[in-house]
Amino acid sequence: MKPKIKRPTITDIAERAGVGIATVDRVLSGRRKVREENVRRVFEAAAELGYHATPVIKYRLQQHVSQATFGFILPKKNQNFYQNLTAALQMESESFPHLNVSVKFHYLETQDPSEHAECLRALGREVDVIAASTVDHSLVDRSVSDLAEQGIPVLAFLNDFSSSIRRKFIGLDNYRAGRQAAWMFSNTTRKPGTVTILVGSQLWQAHQQREMGLRSFFRQSAPSFNVRDAVLNLEARKITYDMVKDIVASQEDLTGIYVAGGGGEGAINALRDSGAAGHIRLILHPITEETRNALDEGIVTMIIGTPIDRLSRHLIAEMAAFILGHGDQPESQILLSPEILIPDQAQNRGFLHTDFG
Repeated sequence: MKPKIKRPTITDIAERAGVGIATVDRVLSGRRKVREENVRRVFEAAAELGYHATPVIKYRLQQHVSQATFGFILPKKNQNFYQNLTAALQMESESFPHLNVSVKFHYLETQDPSEHAECLRALGREVDVIAASTVDHSLVDRSVSDLAEQGIPVLAFLNDFSSSIRRKFIGLDNYRAGRQAAWMFSNTTRKPGTVTILVGSQLWQAHQQREMGLRSFFRQSAPSFNVRDAVLNLEARKITYDMVKDIVASQEDLTGIYVAGGGGEGAINALRDSGAAGHIRLILHPITEETRNALDEGIVTMIIGTPIDRLSRHLIAEMAAFILGHGDQPESQILLSPEILIPDQAQNRGFLHTDFG
């Protein structure tokens, strides 16, 4: 006959949690308020012991936790990078301690500032705090200012905007990213030539900062390179494809192309179809399966990526700070080092993550 297994009691829970039996009883009954810290200790002890009423204790714990709704505005819902970022933001939001978070995502369809401004206003009616990646424009400034007056903080991520009004920016050090692209061009090209840069729009501050960094490095360290005026590709794959085909055909001394925003897949296909792959250096954003494959093929020289996990952790922590009452920290931005992906040619083992300072 098997010995009867002793079921845990509230005495066992109290002993494991380091609290009194009366505290455990109050948590279970819900008749009197118990400090959140003690409710959490009781819950953890009950879960470890396999106590039958653990779900009740979990419910009591959730009653102590503040509720919040986070809103996110992102471009290009169907792009792989933004899908991965959406998943990471949702996971970080749902797992944030001491806060019960629900999330709402809105995706932009165009680069029209009026659409971005309206999206901010609409989301502001549904959430407690907003994190947005939108264009830098006076219409957006007005919406951010209106939301601030309503007590809804707006944070910028990926692309900065409304810098005098928004609460904080979290994203890449984009100026540094541009300099890293220039460093790679100058150190992997046999002789100086022309470098062409493609940007999504003059309204994306991140793209402008990357272009500034690129030009700054060439002026200081490789002045024999010629950097042409930036070309707008609207971050569209088809437009980028046509542009790069024309650039390759018309610029005899072309040595490098830097796609500072989206649409890089179009550049990959254009170099492949024109027979210029491997002869012209191509540097682009972001890290996706398609850009990784092109790196492996030798079409792409370097990919400059955003560290999605680090970005998500910082962003959710900052949004939560406003809800929990300590959101006005002194720094106005959190700049993340770009994640660099290059071929690991020395060992031929796929890819090498590194960071060029």
